Amino acid sequence: MSSMGMALAPRPTIDTVLVHAEGGPTLTLDFRDLDMLNSSGIGTFGQFLVEVRKAGQTQVKILGAAKPWQARTLALLRKIWGRVELIIA
Repeated sequence: MSSMGMALAPRPTIDTVLVHAEGGPTLTLDFRDLDMLNSSGIGTFGQFLVEVRKAGQTQVKILGAAKPWQARTLALLRKIWGRVELIIA
């Protein structure tokens, strides 16, 4: 419970998301509404892709917006795993 007496929803962890990723053929990550991603966030998603790649059963699709920083940053994530489908629209 929070200090205000309200229960907080559990936050997903990489391990929790990987359990779901192993069960399906495609995992879609939608970044289109994302305005900013700092280096910690980029590193976290990079590590996530490494773990999904190790599991080897899931295809990853990344959706991005036509924002210059997204095109550059999301392309870097694709270098971690060449099977990632990157769609910038």
